[in-house]
Amino acid sequence: MLPVFDFDENERAFPAAANDHPLYNYWGYSTTQIFALKQNYAADVENAVLEFKAMVYKFHPAGLEIWLDVIFNYTAEFGADGPVDHFKSLARDHCYLLKKDGAHKNYSSCVNTLKCAHPTSRRMIRESLIYWAHEMGVDGFRFDLATILNRDAAGNIMDSP
Repeated sequence: MLPVFDFDENERAFPAAANDHPLYNYWGYSTTQIFALKQNYAADVENAVLEFKAMVYKFHPAGLEIWLDVIFNYTAEFGADGPVDHFKSLARDHCYLLKKDGAHKNYSSCVNTLKCAHPTSRRMIRESLIYWAHEMGVDGFRFDLATILNRDAAGNIMDSP
């Protein structure tokens, strides 16, 4: 499945070249909350979690596994000029790979790169995977730009991540 983590579909709404209608992000590759289900994907937004769990458990007897595309390589906060949703205000230097001047390193080509080697980030990623597997019943994960998970706290590629 495409990412199901919560995201702001209006984050990059801008007029299309051919007309004045805005373009929206409906793909979900710019996450804000890795533990929260995108409620707008549900028919019943008030019971989105129950609906998702029911879907997963109905697919399993049919022999279908649910694999999620997960985004742990960057966030919707973008670079220094981007919005401040959470990580920038909580622990910017723990959550993002930064240059000496404080600018964001950009190994993801998405303006920022999550500092996956930091113990707090590693724990958050691990707990998110456990949540989606144990609580929501998903069977596996596809890691978007997985090589980001192989970088140390300075952004260098690790031999043994």
